[in-house]
Amino acid sequence: MSIILPYKILILGGTYEARKLLLKITSFNKFNTILSLYGSTIYPIVKYFNIRIGGFGGSTGLSAYIYQEKISAVIIATHPFSEIIFQNIMKVKRATGIPIIHLIRPYWKYTHNKLINCKNIEDVLIVLNNFPTSKIFLTLGRNQIKIFEKVPQHFYLIRSIDPINTKINLPKSKIIFARGPFYIKNEIKLIKKEAIDVIVTKNSGGTSVLPKINAARILGIPIIMIERPYKPFIFPTVTYLYDVINWLKIFLK
Repeated sequence: MSIILPYKILILGGTYEARKLLLKITSFNKFNTILSLYGSTIYPIVKYFNIRIGGFGGSTGLSAYIYQEKISAVIIATHPFSEIIFQNIMKVKRATGIPIIHLIRPYWKYTHNKLINCKNIEDVLIVLNNFPTSKIFLTLGRNQIKIFEKVPQHFYLIRSIDPINTKINLPKSKIIFARGPFYIKNEIKLIKKEAIDVIVTKNSGGTSVLPKINAARILGIPIIMIERPYKPFIFPTVTYLYDVINWLKIFLK
């Protein structure tokens, strides 16, 4: 006989923290949890759970899904640079009034005398256009590679989890496929092997990709860092999993 759980939780995921949160919440007998992933990658750690793949069709589609599935609360655990879903969920809040909490990784805070901060990827292109010809390690995600065709004078080492579907016209480039977590000794080994001069990354926070930052600092390699887009604090915002669990217990008791 199946057990009907009293509350249904929707996690808007795509991060390591979202997958950990799914495992944690599922361990309780109070919550029926759905993890929604916008992309097509299925991580083995969550493949046996209740997973939804694909978009909702904007804020209207997400609101309809919440009503249809009788969702009790929404947890935003998307990547810090996922702007569209955040805009949609703000509209959903106004339309439905559903309880929402935002789990976000803390910023990386560190000192590095060769750190170059950029507001967006367009600023990165300006910086690279003024760099001498270099070997660049790109760790931005596969959807933001094509724009570097505007600065083709450099060599690009591109690391991606999945194949890049868009045709990339970068004559001096190399793609490697790998999934984290990554370890600092391996990052140092890779950077040395490929003779990398510069790393381009985002201030995504968290610990899973921090080793490349520490490796660059140890090796004295410049880091071009894209800062996070501004997101208003219109929902309760926390940085730790146990804060989300406590919020659920209190809010839905």
